[in-house]
Amino acid sequence: MSNNILKVFVAAPNDVNEEREIVYKVIDEVNVSTKNITGITLQVVGLDSDVRSKITGRDDGQEIIDEQMLNKYDIFIGILWKNFGTPTTKSMSGTEQEFRNALRKLEDDPESIDIMFYFCNKAPEFLDDISPEQLGLIKNFKNDLKEKGLYFNYSNNIEFEELIRKDLSLLITEKNNKNKQSKDSESSNYNEKKPEEMSIGILDLFENFNENVELGANDLKEYTVEVKKFSENITLGSEFNPNDLDSVKKTVNLISDHMDKFSETTDYYSSQTKNHFFKALDSFINLSENYKSNIFANDEQFEETKSTLEELDNEIKKAIISIKKGLIENIDNIPPITTKFNKSKNRLVQSSQNLIKNFNNIRKMVNDAYKTLNSLDN
Repeated sequence: MSNNILKVFVAAPNDVNEEREIVYKVIDEVNVSTKNITGITLQVVGLDSDVRSKITGRDDGQEIIDEQMLNKYDIFIGILWKNFGTPTTKSMSGTEQEFRNALRKLEDDPESIDIMFYFCNKAPEFLDDISPEQLGLIKNFKNDLKEKGLYFNYSNNIEFEELIRKDLSLLITEKNNKNKQSKDSESSNYNEKKPEEMSIGILDLFENFNENVELGANDLKEYTVEVKKFSENITLGSEFNPNDLDSVKKTVNLISDHMDKFSETTDYYSSQTKNHFFKALDSFINLSENYKSNIFANDEQFEETKSTLEELDNEIKKAIISIKKGLIENIDNIPPITTKFNKSKNRLVQSSQNLIKNFNNIRKMVNDAYKTLNSLDN
C-alpha cells in the first residue's frame, strides 16, 4: 500500500466475468462513499493494464504474469464457479497458481497482503456446461482452503455484490483504524484544521451536494417514466394469435428483446443514480465531518437542506414502489414460455432487484445524513 492506495487484483476464470465486473463496480462505489472519510482509495490492477508482452524463451505465460503482478497488489480476490481454469506448468490452473503465490507472500509477511475468496454455488444453466473433472478440482481446492481461513459461498450476483461490498468496506475500516492508531498525532492535526485551511470550501461542497442531488432526482424521474412505458408495452394480450405457434414465438422473442434492452436501461440507471447520490452524500459527509457548526450561513439554508433530504427520501421511496408494482409484479405474472424468454425475464428481475437494493442503500445514507443534520442543530 502506498499513499493510502490499496491495489486490488481479481483472480478468476472466464465463467465468472460478471462477478469480476461487479467487483470493479463496487470498488468505484466504495471509493466515492469512503475515500474522503478514510483517505483510502481502492485501485484495480490486472492483466489488461499492468502486464506487458515479454518473451524469455524459458517461462510460460503464467510465470510472466506472476513475475509482473505479484508485488503490484495489496488485496487478492479469488472467485470460482464451475471452471477451475487452464492448467499451468506449476498448478492445475492459473487462478490456483496466482492464489498460491499470494498465499506465500502472506505467509512471508502477514501485513503485506489481504486474501479473500468466494465460491459460486448456483447450478449451471446447461448440462453441457458441467465438467466433473473441473468440479472435482474445485472441490479439492475448496477443501484445502478450509484449513487456511474463511471463504464465502454465494448463489447469485446480487448476493455476491452484497458480500464483496461488505468485505471491502470492512477491510477499509480495518486499514483506517490501523492508520489512526499509528498516526494519532497526524490525524489529530488534520481534524483540528480550520475551515479556511481545508482544500475544498463550504460553498464548493454545497454546490456539489445540490448539483448531484438534482441529477440523481432527475435520474429517478426518468427511470420511473421508463418503467411506466415498459409496463404498458410488455403485455401478451391480443398481440398474437394463440392458435398460431409461429406468431406466438415471434411475439415472445420480441418481448424477450424488449426485456433485455430494459435490463440494460435498468443497470444504467442503477449505476448512474447511485453515482450521483453517493457524490452528493459524500459532499454532505465532508461538510459535517470537517466544518460541523460552520456549515450553514443561516437558518434558511439549514431548513432548505433538511427539506432537500426529506424530499429525496420520499422520491426514492416512490421509485421503489413503482419498480415493485409497475415492473416486477408485471413480469412475475408472465408464465415461463421459452428458454430465451425465461433468461430475459430472470435477467430483468435480477437487475430490478439490484436496483431496489441500491435505492434502499441510498435511502439509508439519506436517513443517516438527516440524523447528522439534526444533531448539528442541537
